[in-house]
Amino acid sequence: MLYSRTVSVAAAGLEGASYEEAVEAAKNFRDSDSWMTITGSSELVSDQRHLATAVLYAASAAITGKMVSRYPEIELLLYLFGTRNIGEALDEARRRGEKVGAVAVSIGGDAEAVLRRVAGRLGARLTAPEIGGWMEAYRRYLAALYPDFPGQLSAETILKLLRARAALVRLSV
Repeated sequence: MLYSRTVSVAAAGLEGASYEEAVEAAKNFRDSDSWMTITGSSELVSDQRHLATAVLYAASAAITGKMVSRYPEIELLLYLFGTRNIGEALDEARRRGEKVGAVAVSIGGDAEAVLRRVAGRLGARLTAPEIGGWMEAYRRYLAALYPDFPGQLSAETILKLLRARAALVRLSV
């Protein structure tokens, strides 16, 4: 029998919420089919292709029981940053920006509804994530990992590197 589930994803900035409050609200919300990953900066909510890759790998790991971490929201961070090191992923996610970022994932449900519920609990306003800033944020991240990293790579090359790192994490589980 084929296994078929729809994965819904929604990303936004949480204006008016602190990182700590948002993380706590996301923890209190988690259920078996929906979760929310919080970043200190909405610019870490990256290009849609990178986000889709990370979400699909994290959802696949959650569904098959082959996660690196114990929590799906942490698993998504591992794939966003392409690392198996939970501490490293959490350190990167805590990096602060103008507004907190949020990615909601729902397997078989409505991820936008998840975002709205958590934002409502926080008294925060949902805004578009700072999509334009993702390239510089991840360029800094990759440069810290690879000291010989050339600083002037195109957005497409950075995207390929991030997706390749996510694939390596998935293959190593």
